Amino acid sequence: SNELATGLTLSTSYSLSFTITPNMTQAGWGSIAHVTTGGNCCGYGQRSPAIWFIPNTRNLYVVDGHPSNGNDEVCSGSERPTLEKDITYLIEVVSHPDSTTLLVDGVTRCHDARADREVLHDVKVYFSDPWHSPADAEVSDVIMTGLLLSSPPPSPPPRAPAVPLTSGTFKLSGSNELATG
Repeated sequence: SNELATGLTLSTSYSLSFTITPNMTQAGWGSIAHVTTGGNCCGYGQRSPAIWFIPNTRNLYVVDGHPSNGNDEVCSGSERPTLEKDITYLIEVVSHPDSTTLLVDGVTRCHDARADREVLHDVKVYFSDPWHSPADAEVSDVIMTGLLLSSPPPSPPPRAPAVPLTSGTFKLSGSNELATG
């Protein structure tokens, strides 16, 4: 799988951003990103967040779980953004203790309430995940904020700066390996 990082600690306020250029649609779920404490679904921390293309479309399906629903969709129905082929977009998922927002090219596309978030430990970041076929897309400039330092934390724990998880552009490949360029 495309595991970009592992063993991270994620605060209750975090963001994941990346640029994506979608290509062809595909019959199954097209995995783009998956941040998890382990496993695919549906406990708290297993999709924090997770992003796919819905089968046969370039509609984004974004989940950002919380303790009462580990598989809570951020955008529903007509709110789900559709990305055009061969156009590059900036995707941002911004989570706070009480809400999650999806932005496309800096514009809020949907916003959903959340509650009772807890710090997540031993977090893994995948582009694409090991449970679904990779999306037919090129991804670059992956940045995650809200990571906590892993040394013995004073109270409150200090925030680490934004962490670029990739350099260059990579294609989410059928072999589920990173192809850098």
